[in-house]
Amino acid sequence: MTNSTETKNAPKMVEKFDLSGIDKPADAMEKMGMTFIAEQEELMTNVSFLNISTHKAIVRSDNKQILGIVGSGYNPTQFNTYFSQFDTIVKSMGLNYSKGVVYDGGRKVILTAEFEKTKLVRIGDECKAEVNWGTAFDGTMGNTGWFGIERLVCSNGMVKMSKDQMFSCKHTKNSQIIIPERMKILLQSERYFKDFMDSAKRLADKQADVMMVNAFITSMFGEKKLNKKTNIKERSTKAKNQINEVRTLIKNGKGNGQGTAWDVLNGYTEWIDWKRSDDDEKRMVSATIGDGYNKKAKAMKSILSLVE
Repeated sequence: MTNSTETKNAPKMVEKFDLSGIDKPADAMEKMGMTFIAEQEELMTNVSFLNISTHKAIVRSDNKQILGIVGSGYNPTQFNTYFSQFDTIVKSMGLNYSKGVVYDGGRKVILTAEFEKTKLVRIGDECKAEVNWGTAFDGTMGNTGWFGIERLVCSNGMVKMSKDQMFSCKHTKNSQIIIPERMKILLQSERYFKDFMDSAKRLADKQADVMMVNAFITSMFGEKKLNKKTNIKERSTKAKNQINEVRTLIKNGKGNGQGTAWDVLNGYTEWIDWKRSDDDEKRMVSATIGDGYNKKAKAMKSILSLVE
């Protein structure tokens, strides 16, 4: 039984692993130190020692580190079960395991497998497609799978659409049945990649003038708001600073400098992936499956509308 005031969590940290050459999830889990079982323990109050029936602790079986406090209906899907399902996609699509990320000793874990071939947007600017599979034991993310594209010159995560390229299932006793059905969407990744590359090449062939950049900025950050004290439409200091960062990255971001609509998109995605927050975990999770992911999808839709 776990005391509700205990804090056995390790300091926040993000560990990244190169999984090149690994061909099965069990070996990936071993390399990342994720061979434990996520156990459930009851909670009790610190003073009166009463059981807390509404919540429970998820604890590592090996070192008893608390991974999360979750509701009573939560039923952890173990790594060996969840990532073996990922292996089905990896093998059927001929993908290669490439990297893994571990947050706080296993609170959240993500595996990535990538397509072998890259595709060229323009000279010196390639993209590769990948499929990601992640889960968390703290309630911040369910069993989640999503399709992604990485721009190699800057490691930006690119997004064209969001709803049909991702699925998420809660940790419940039925998740093992639900996941195989939902993961079928990821088997269409080759089509997603082709559609994205067609759009990317259109953007790379279109020069971006001042009007296009301004219109894009407005679509992503909204219109200026009326300051009631000055009766002037303006942006907050925070918004101004963010916009200045994006404008700088559009001109001088990694792989940019050719003044195209592709540069406009990549300036924004680089800001989302690498500059938007100083919190590595918050920024990365947001950029891959959260608000940042949705904003990048919106950015692609916006810039494409401006080149039509």
